[in-house]
Amino acid sequence: GLFTAQAADCVGELVFNDLQAPPELLAKACASAKRLMPGNLPRLASRSLTAHKGQAGHMLLIGGDRGFGGAILLSAESALRSGAGMVSLATRSEHVPAALARLPEVMTVGTHSANQLMGLLEQASVLVVGPGLGQAAWGRSLLSAAANAPLPQVWDADALNMLAEERVNLPKDCVITPHPGEAARLLGISTAQVQADRPAAAHALSKKYTTVVVLKGAGSLIASPDGRLALCHQGH
Repeated sequence: GLFTAQAADCVGELVFNDLQAPPELLAKACASAKRLMPGNLPRLASRSLTAHKGQAGHMLLIGGDRGFGGAILLSAESALRSGAGMVSLATRSEHVPAALARLPEVMTVGTHSANQLMGLLEQASVLVVGPGLGQAAWGRSLLSAAANAPLPQVWDADALNMLAEERVNLPKDCVITPHPGEAARLLGISTAQVQADRPAAAHALSKKYTTVVVLKGAGSLIASPDGRLALCHQGH
């Protein structure tokens, strides 16, 4: 409770004293949530000196309807910084020049219909769907194609809004990343109710969709269907 929702505006310097309690007692008391910190995160395997981009995955990002091209470009840049070997971007043709100017290492394809996605989906190993996607016919058709692809996926933004409206089913091996407003729409409750008990909302979403949920906000929460809950208060 000291690390999420409105706590950041209320908590000053936070000091922890274990009162010399036995470690096993502390572990039991703190089992409800785990704080993600550099010391307790699993480390990614080191890449060999001869590794190349083809050995580090191929991420396909889908989104960026007219007027919303920036969100998917930021996502593509994040994919590169996170270590994806190859990154492809399916977006509106109008956004291709801006994408090439900002991110020349991203393979950007102007996409008019879901049919044009098929070849890209065959090459990808993971999908990111939703940033700037919009909810018009273009976005709906691309989301439908992605939902039928047998690939691990991250759904965000308008993909979640269309999921909340039951226009599409969430595929397995998916991670959803709602902010409080999107979480409220997915659960059929108010944003205030989500913020009043963020852990409960994260658990409810994970149970409802049988998937890993990242409930964004100050003190982001990560919930998995097996009941685990983690807290990221580092800002990203």
